[in-house]
Amino acid sequence: MTTATSVAAVVHDHLVTTHAPDADHIPSDYDLLEGGVLDSLTLVSLLSWIGRRFALPIEELDLDPQRLRSIDAIAEFIEAHTQAPSR
Repeated sequence: MTTATSVAAVVHDHLVTTHAPDADHIPSDYDLLEGGVLDSLTLVSLLSWIGRRFALPIEELDLDPQRLRSIDAIAEFIEAHTQAPSR
């Protein structure tokens, strides 16, 4: 799997392209919900994209919107759920 930095870059590119086309850059710690980049509908769209892009079973995960408030938080969420199980 890619590093958290790479995941954050992929998430950033998706957010800028899909949800904030007028922004060239969104800081990785920017509150996407409070800042209006994401709302309840776009959050659902983002989760669907995360599931497809990173092969995560989104419908089976415990989702807390607070864990998806920034690019850093989204990258951490993705990394936490794509780690290989320890043996």
